Formats: sequence, C-alpha cells, structure tokens
Amino acid sequence: MQTGLLDILSKHVPSKMTSTRHNQFWFNTQTKRILRRKARAYKKARRFNKERDWERFRRLRREAQKVCRQAYNQHVANLVGSDPSSNKRLGALVKSLRCDQLGVSPLKDGDSLHSDPKMKADILNRQFASVFTTEGNTPLPTMSNRTTQTVESIHVSHNGVAKLLRNLKPHKATGPDGLPARLLKETASEIAPAVSLLFQVSLDQGKVPASWKVALIAPVFKKGNRSSAANYRPISLTSILCKLC
Repeated sequence: MQTGLLDILSKHVPSKMTSTRHNQFWFNTQTKRILRRKARAYKKARRFNKERDWERFRRLRREAQKVCRQAYNQHVANLVGSDPSSNKRLGALVKSLRCDQLGVSPLKDGDSLHSDPKMKADILNRQFASVFTTEGNTPLPTMSNRTTQTVESIHVSHNGVAKLLRNLKPHKATGPDGLPARLLKETASEIAPAVSLLFQVSLDQGKVPASWKVALIAPVFKKGNRSSAANYRPISLTSILCKLC
C-alpha cells in the first residue's frame, strides 16, 4: 500500500517550489495585490526601459513597502492584544525575533569540540542510545493468579479507520514513510479497507510493521551547557499511520 500511494503521489500530485517570503501570517489580500502590481510594473520597465515605466515601478515599490509595514504592525498588535495562552503564533513570533543561538551548538566529545554536522549527529546518536534499555533474549516470567479480566479481541472497522483518516490535520508533519497527511485525508474512503486490514493484522499478531519502527529524530536543547550532548533530548517523528493505530 505504501509503495502504491507513493507512486500515485509522484505521478499525479503536482508540486512546486515555494518561498516563505509571501506566506507570512500578516499577508492579506491588499498586500498580495500591491506586490503583484509591483512585480508586473518591474517586468514592464525591464522590457521597454522607459522612464515613465520606471517611475511607476518606484511609486508602486514605495506603496508596497508602506502597505506591508502597516499590515505587519497590525498583525503584531493583534497578537499582543490576544490571549497568550491560546495563541501559538505569538510565541512563534517572539522566537523568530530572538537573537540567541538556535539549533545544535558545537558538541564536546572528550576534550575535543566538534562543529561538523556528521560528527554532531554521531555524538548525539551515542548519547541517545546510551540512555535506552537494551532488551535481551531472556524469556518473560510466567504470570500466575491472574486477577484481571481477559481483554476481548479488538475489531478494527472500515468506518472507524475512515473517520480517523478524514479527521487528520492536513498540515501534520510527514513521517519517515513519506506519506503526507493530506494524501491520507483525501483518499480516506479508498484506502480505509487496506489500512484497517493492516491495523487488524498488527493487533492480532502482536507485531509492528518495520516501517513503523523508523523515526526521524530531532535533538531539542533542554538547559545547561549547549556543548554537552547530555543536555539535548530526542524528539521522534514517526509515521502517521503508526500513530493512528
């Protein structure tokens, strides 16, 4: 199923490169309109190279700067006046304006300080692996004198899986399997039987598909010395279907 969805995604879903420059939260219809007018005026001035065309472009550029500045200031005023506990955009704005260092700083390995991305990834990988428990081959102990009731068999229905898929947030981060949430949401009715069968088999056999065991790890700084790998915690991004199951 995963291979088929990825093949459909590559063949039938158009894609394009976008810039975050014109996708800011404070952009509105007025700012987009004036920016499009400025772009058209610039192309015309470059093409004919007439003074009146260049003068119109410079006028529209000044007007666009004024409109964008007003829209940004109004957006910030609205965020400041809102409830900070229920508005994540205010926190994102403050974080983007901070000047302190973001990401992973150069890390120490013994007495050496490494800034190479591959070396930092290896240091963090060793740190994260050292704090996890390694399961051995020792058989589990036999449980006797059970006092709780036996859990009944779980039945996964097509309608239930389809409802979960349709309720996905389309902008949810894509996991390592490469299946975006929007694709799963749009094709919920068609893939619900296959997904429900996959969920049912996984629960009945007590096994997890191999692709669900893969995760994208992002190190997040906690506190203390930024050069110490022990001060970072791993955040795992798993596949969306795994979390739905």
